[in-house]
Amino acid sequence: MRKLELIKREIENEFMNNEAAAAHYGFEPGDAFSNHFSKVSLENILFNIVSTAVYACETLFFWHTKEVDELLRNSKPHSALWYRAKALAFMKDKTLIPDSDIYDTSDMTPDQITEAMVVRHAVATESPNSSMLMIKVAGDDGLKRTPLDPEVTDQLRTYIHAIKDAGVMIDVISEEPDIFECTLDIYYDGILLEKNVKADCIRAIEEHLANLDFNGVFSNMGLVDRLQQVEGVKIVEVKSTTVKSAKFADPIPVDGRYIPDAGYFKAGELDLKMKIYGKV
Repeated sequence: MRKLELIKREIENEFMNNEAAAAHYGFEPGDAFSNHFSKVSLENILFNIVSTAVYACETLFFWHTKEVDELLRNSKPHSALWYRAKALAFMKDKTLIPDSDIYDTSDMTPDQITEAMVVRHAVATESPNSSMLMIKVAGDDGLKRTPLDPEVTDQLRTYIHAIKDAGVMIDVISEEPDIFECTLDIYYDGILLEKNVKADCIRAIEEHLANLDFNGVFSNMGLVDRLQQVEGVKIVEVKSTTVKSAKFADPIPVDGRYIPDAGYFKAGELDLKMKIYGKV
């Protein structure tokens, strides 16, 4: 998409290269527009109006194209994006129109539709160890991601199996968040109070986990980068990072990076050992 300034400049160049316009105004073809017309000239004002109109049209077409591309990606059957879009379109306590994969919402208000669409986060990926398609989902209470109620999860499974392609094996997952725990050495500027720096570090870890994309990759390096943005933090040494999930009974050590089984995290025990930077 062209910038407004580029459109205006191209119009000016076309005008200044026009031999008929040059003969009428008395300038040499190819000369600079600003050498002959001021910002308040009628020609400049007209070119501003035309370039703004062209820019508005190009912007509308650009976003329309993006919306159409997104719709096509999400509506393509058999793709993981299609299953993700269908999971997000699920409506609690509602039945599908017979022989279709959509709901009749003609008698529902926008608020009722929003309330019924309880799946706020979803991702569909093929299992690396089998041909199973895994659909991870979660709700949202306005503050954090939450698992769906077991009854609603059963409704979602029934809905997915009703609309899926024949022969496709699907596992719908809606679980409590993976619990993230860590032991870190934090070297900080001793001019600041330890308790304040520690509280800021804990808050940074919790925000970092909450802001990861659903089913996004956690990395120890990313955590260190985030903590080093905290005021007063000089060095972060990772002693250990582990994750507990519903899938495994024992904590799993994070070897560099980790994708949560539930699709999202919650902070557990954060053991931060605060040390003054430069103090022996």
